[in-house]
Amino acid sequence: MPHPVATAALFGLALATSLLGQEPALDPAAAGPADRIWSANPDDPELWLRRAFALPEKVTSARLVFSCDNECRAFVNGREVGSNDSWMDVTVVELEKLGRENTLAFAAKNTGGPGAFACWLLWTDADGSEQALVSDATWRISTTPVDGWEAPAFDDSRWETATPNFTTTFGLNLYNGEPSQVRWKGRYGESADAIQRGLTELQRARTREAAHAALDAIERAVMAVRAALAREAAAEKARDGGR
Repeated sequence: MPHPVATAALFGLALATSLLGQEPALDPAAAGPADRIWSANPDDPELWLRRAFALPEKVTSARLVFSCDNECRAFVNGREVGSNDSWMDVTVVELEKLGRENTLAFAAKNTGGPGAFACWLLWTDADGSEQALVSDATWRISTTPVDGWEAPAFDDSRWETATPNFTTTFGLNLYNGEPSQVRWKGRYGESADAIQRGLTELQRARTREAAHAALDAIERAVMAVRAALAREAAAEKARDGGR
């Protein structure tokens, strides 16, 4: 009779394997539309975009959703968090931490035809209400790079404001079609990637040693996520006064 722990582990591995490569869809009803923005000249080949904003004292979760024609890199409070390289795709980044004062910054490239960019920042307040910040004419832009442009302390008051050009529906690609791919970067993405690599190695294993090595890698990645969850729970309990 198979050992129950081994059976459970194999079931979990089979389930995880079946889910690899499947990204969850985005519900178009989850948020309103965002302005599709660029500079006043839609043919500008490069654009740097910024939006500073303040949040309530406590935010329980936050998600950054964006798409670009043709490609962009995303920064939150000076740290690069994700990228997008096709207007047909949507990138979703689960954010680990936001403060009271924050800055979104994007380095975008247009490799042919008109350039365009759309973005949503979604978060949940402490009372459970859903909020959103979207790309619109309040965003600041520059067509030339400047040192430190992505940092929160950078002064963008002399930058131009973005030029809106129609709107993009949340959950669809930049031009309101079904996205060819939703690229999801979760809060525990590094561990998830390690688990995926371990599963791939397990599938390819031809010896017991190789299988054990793959299982060890998966176990380490799982334990890393468990440790992160425990730290988050402890930090949340401390913020709530130990309740």
